[in-house]
Amino acid sequence: MRRIPLLILSLLAVSGCDRIVGKADDSPILARANGAAITQREVDLALQRGGLQKDAGKQMLESLIDQQILASAAQDDKLDQNPGVRDALEAARKQVLAQAYLEKRMAGQGKATDQQVEDYFKQHASIFGQRRVYAFHSLTVVNAKPGLEQELRSEIDAGKGMNEVAASLGAAGYRFSSASGTAGAEQLPAYLPDLLSKAEPGQTVVAGSGNTLTVMNVLDAKPRPLSLDEAKPVIRRYLEGSARAQIAKQLLQDMRRTAKIEYSSGGTSDSIMTTAPK
Repeated sequence: MRRIPLLILSLLAVSGCDRIVGKADDSPILARANGAAITQREVDLALQRGGLQKDAGKQMLESLIDQQILASAAQDDKLDQNPGVRDALEAARKQVLAQAYLEKRMAGQGKATDQQVEDYFKQHASIFGQRRVYAFHSLTVVNAKPGLEQELRSEIDAGKGMNEVAASLGAAGYRFSSASGTAGAEQLPAYLPDLLSKAEPGQTVVAGSGNTLTVMNVLDAKPRPLSLDEAKPVIRRYLEGSARAQIAKQLLQDMRRTAKIEYSSGGTSDSIMTTAPK
């Protein structure tokens, strides 16, 4: 899997539900708090950021009024001149500018075609057309060492139950989490659905990715397929989000090649502090 810088992921997470670049705000004023106007556009953007529907508009307006009252009080107390607050405001300003630039440069890019959506649907039958919902008990190790997967498979093949597997993991010094519940295939780690698609109740599977390893005992499995029409919105969002992340990554790589970057610690980033200064 290609690595996407954290900055890009954070910016796309915001820009995916909210546009920064736009026309001057001439939307209706809905309220004023201590003289400051709160507009329909502000309410709409806040609803989008929170993933809320229009019917939550009244509640959001009241929240923005509360926010403005607190912000006015903070300014009266000159908190905007506090060094920590100034730093946070500057960080937020840079975030908004970076997001706005990405949005401008990527406008209209990364759109998924109907064919791409259909192909993805067919290629991932275990989470769509052949989707199942599983009742399960699982153990997940996050620091698995080489060879552990085969060791656990051997224990399962020898008839050991989940409690015995958990005991052996603990005895070997592994830290792991235990979970029980019900989940659709799409809610499970990406390395599990295909393996589980043919699993029967009572069967235990072992799979992982990188240093993460999961042992899952299937208690029940019920077919709950999704049609192409039902899956289209989810697939389209995923494909377009992935495409935009790759476009943004390439854009940033190109810009770094022409940017003047100077590290103060001997020309490298290896000596950057990993603990906050006291």
